[in-house]
Amino acid sequence: MDTSYEKVCPGCGKANTISEKFCSGCGHQFRTVFQDTAQGGAIAASSPLSDLRSAPVALIAVTVFLILLLFMLLISPNRSAPAPISAPAASAPAVVTGAAPLLGSAELAGRIHSGQTAASVRTTVGEPTRITRTVVGGLNNEDWYYTRGGRTVQVHFNGSQVVEALNTY
Repeated sequence: MDTSYEKVCPGCGKANTISEKFCSGCGHQFRTVFQDTAQGGAIAASSPLSDLRSAPVALIAVTVFLILLLFMLLISPNRSAPAPISAPAASAPAVVTGAAPLLGSAELAGRIHSGQTAASVRTTVGEPTRITRTVVGGLNNEDWYYTRGGRTVQVHFNGSQVVEALNTY
């Protein structure tokens, strides 16, 4: 091989043959590699893009993307399974009292239905005896309690502030 063609390493300053991929002094990787044309080879250049294609960068990027997608699906609040009801937030539950219509628990429960908005419930049956707020999956849920004649009607509002469940006990 004709060594009259040399390239100088930018890392250590050592002269290397033109066809070397790495510096023989410090191991610096040359980004452009040439072959000596005196040996019948063609001049070939490798770009940083071709180096990336040979590395598993694409595999790593796809794997990271799939992991993030799976994580987002697992924590998404719009799943078909009902979200578990968690304990109330660390702060004390808000208590709201007010005058409510004189409806018994059965009449009160009969006027509230699934899908009804919080404003509609408040207009229809009045202010609840107590309200508790919880955060489930990043959404603010509320439970309104109406106590009538020794019985309690619990109205559960989901994060969209519509009635999701109604319990009497």
